Amino acid sequence: MFSIPKIQQTLLKYPTFKDLTVISARYGITLLLFVFLIYIQIWNEISYMKDDIPALLFALLFILLPWTVAFSLKYFFKQKRPYQINSGVKLLIPVKSRYSFPSGHSAFVASLVFWVSLPILIDFYMNPSWHSLPHLVFSIAFLLLGTVVTFSRVFVGAHFFRDIFAGWLIGLFVPYLLIIIVKMM
Repeated sequence: MFSIPKIQQTLLKYPTFKDLTVISARYGITLLLFVFLIYIQIWNEISYMKDDIPALLFALLFILLPWTVAFSLKYFFKQKRPYQINSGVKLLIPVKSRYSFPSGHSAFVASLVFWVSLPILIDFYMNPSWHSLPHLVFSIAFLLLGTVVTFSRVFVGAHFFRDIFAGWLIGLFVPYLLIIIVKMM
């Protein structure tokens, strides 16, 4: 089984890897949003949102709602962070909340990454072509980058693995429930 102190000991042996992990944990969401905005500009995939303010607001709600749910649940569960429980774990980044479960970063990243990548993956599955191959590569790379960002939060001592998995579940299912609710209206 993976233990956070052992992972951190390995990280500290390789300063470059440690630095990349810290950068990913601190600025990963910003990087994901930046990559996504570049993708939109290059391929103009979501052009319908440029003129449709309600669609843009719904997309923002779609991505921010899971983060809000996860952040609210932290104060319900009040689970301590790894560095608060295990003296062998060092917190390598500043955190804003003293509670860890579930991970709000993971909920946000999961909703952004999965719900951006899913339509592209489905489109490629339904109509595979060389023309859509760059979009498929983007989707897979975006998904992998999102996974790295969320797991880096474990490696820097901010979360347990369970926090990350719970955040991903919230990030995947809260938007899905939002879609169901909107369709019922």
